[in-house]
Amino acid sequence: MDSNRIRSEAGARGMRMSFAHGLLVLLMLSSVALLYSPISYTLETLVENGGFETGDFTYWTDANSKVVRNTERSPAHSGEYSARIATETSEGRISQIISIPFKCSGKFNVWYRVEDQAQLAILLKTIDGLVIRRWIVTNTESWTSLTYNLDLSYGGRSVTIEFVGYKNSVPGVIGPYVYYWPYVDDVGLTCLAQTVTTSVTTTSLTIQHTTTTSPAPVTTIRTVSPFTETTAPPSALTGMPFGTLELAGLVAAVALISSVLVLMRRRRGPAQTATLKQKVELEAPLVKETRPVAPAKETVVPEVKAPVKYCVNCGTEMLADALYCPTCASGTLSPASDRTLGVERLEHAAIQASVIVRHMEVTIGEDATIELQMINAGKKPATLVKIENVVPAGFELVSGPEPFRVVRDDLHLKGRRLDPMKTEEIELVLRPKRKGSFLLKPRIFYLDEDGNYRYHDPDPVTIRVKEIGLRGWVTGPE
Repeated sequence: MDSNRIRSEAGARGMRMSFAHGLLVLLMLSSVALLYSPISYTLETLVENGGFETGDFTYWTDANSKVVRNTERSPAHSGEYSARIATETSEGRISQIISIPFKCSGKFNVWYRVEDQAQLAILLKTIDGLVIRRWIVTNTESWTSLTYNLDLSYGGRSVTIEFVGYKNSVPGVIGPYVYYWPYVDDVGLTCLAQTVTTSVTTTSLTIQHTTTTSPAPVTTIRTVSPFTETTAPPSALTGMPFGTLELAGLVAAVALISSVLVLMRRRRGPAQTATLKQKVELEAPLVKETRPVAPAKETVVPEVKAPVKYCVNCGTEMLADALYCPTCASGTLSPASDRTLGVERLEHAAIQASVIVRHMEVTIGEDATIELQMINAGKKPATLVKIENVVPAGFELVSGPEPFRVVRDDLHLKGRRLDPMKTEEIELVLRPKRKGSFLLKPRIFYLDEDGNYRYHDPDPVTIRVKEIGLRGWVTGPE
């Protein structure tokens, strides 16, 4: 009688153990299926007003640019409008910030048309201003497409699409100048659908558990046949952020570990538990003697500096790739404006530049970041000498670019070489000391391939400085 009762209780415990093992297998399969659920997105453009069909630059940040109607002189690629990136007096610029969804590989596409000797710069940047990819195009009389794929590392981040245009002007035979322009149309950045299909195959699984009771051992064995499981079509979890999937998998793993620990404790009888406790108490006093470890020596990484050389005539330090000594050239030659050369300047070294201020209005003591973007639009290399008036009156320099140095209000470029169609970006951090409106008007001095001393004046930018506190917000700058 007692023997039958003991056997029935042991069998019930074995069934409960088998049920627990089955539950563990189910949790494991569920976590795998959850972590690898397919993610998909609709194939649609993320750019707003990419065809400029609103007739203006809605959703775009623009400067010195214009949306033009479809005509025989300036035909659009599609629709009724396209964007002209320049004006008669200055280069133009438009940009738009795009947010890319998680687990999405973006596909960038744009149609452009650049008339005779005009130029167009196409840039993809991170939200911090770092250039992902840059293209410089010219002389494409018909509409041409450009495509570039962004990898999955940009999913969940924001990128900036930017276009910078430079017009070309030629004196007319009779009458005013004839202008040639760069155009863009049908700008798009699509999110390519990502589909992940996984197949989980398990081999024959045998779960065996032995429960020892008195008077006789009872063994329960359960065998699960092999099966193959393939993930189902996208469900309600489709499109769930990756962080949520990881959290669900972590919860399933914690539940699995906890269940295994509980089962191991149940398998171990009271005698085994007492023996284990006694063993731990006996081994506890045996503590290994530890010796203090000497602190590791600090490794100093030497600072890597740009290679330099020195002029044999005046001893001036300059960069190793400089074509001419900037000190000797600037001291013996009188600079000439590159605007006096007209279209012929493009046959030689021709520096073009634009000044970008991230915040046009700051308060006293607040840092203002100034970015100067230069491009050699000519066909020959240029030697950059210096930039005058980079620190306007009423400001102080906080930090400047390496390896260049600022002397008084001028930034000396140490003869930096700039090859044709290459760019150089210089960033300075300035701090205003008093309120008012300040004109930032730098002048760039450079040498062409023949050693002629020239300068370029980018369009000036005005920075407004307000006082700190309520009075500054109400009255503003004087």
